Amino acid sequence: MSKNLRLGVALLAGMLVALVVVMVLEGAGQRLFPWPSDLSPLDTISLAGRLGEIPMGSFLMVLSGHLLGTGLGAWTAVRLAPPAMDGGRTVGMVMALIMQGGAATMLALIPHPVWFAFADIVGIGALAWAGTALAARRKAGRNPADGRKVEAA
Repeated sequence: MSKNLRLGVALLAGMLVALVVVMVLEGAGQRLFPWPSDLSPLDTISLAGRLGEIPMGSFLMVLSGHLLGTGLGAWTAVRLAPPAMDGGRTVGMVMALIMQGGAATMLALIPHPVWFAFADIVGIGALAWAGTALAARRKAGRNPADGRKVEAA
């Protein structure tokens, strides 16, 4: 497989992992913490005035999905990236930019509390970095916990 094709497959696989994690956690959040029946996320005008009626657990599940999805997606993309390419770090950071772009778009379209917006954007960058660093260390034959070189068995 060519380097560019492998890079594209790695990025797509990372995005797929992120998408699945986000969908699962957001879906679980909707079931565990249902919104008021007369409140629709599509009605942004009434939503802005009624943010306090949305359960905190719902926000936390969405945030967890974004952060965990980004971290696992970045980890997956880096592990599958071509070995000669800076340990795959670039593809992990591309994952962060894609996820942050998606989050920024949703934050612009649907009202959210300020704390959520801050935690989402900053957390996505932090978890993408963490997933990238862990996968790159592992890929380089280093123990992710302490960075020491691991001997092949």
